[in-house]
Amino acid sequence: MTNEEFQKLVLEKLIGLEQGQQEILSEIKNLKQADQALLDLVERTYHETEKISRVEAKLDALNDRTFEHEADIRLLKKAR
Repeated sequence: MTNEEFQKLVLEKLIGLEQGQQEILSEIKNLKQADQALLDLVERTYHETEKISRVEAKLDALNDRTFEHEADIRLLKKAR
């Protein structure tokens, strides 16, 4: 193998390595974007879960009031 052939072979290998490196960097970028999207989704889910808890507490309070009102109505009907 001549020196020129060797240099050409090394250059081809380097080009292949650079392309591989670019592909890896691109995949890393894609993974970072996917990670961020997942984190955003988890955060939104957490906030929605908090909202559900607050709504549930409000519904419980309304149910308690309804029960009290129904009891009051029954007492008023009996008092007639």
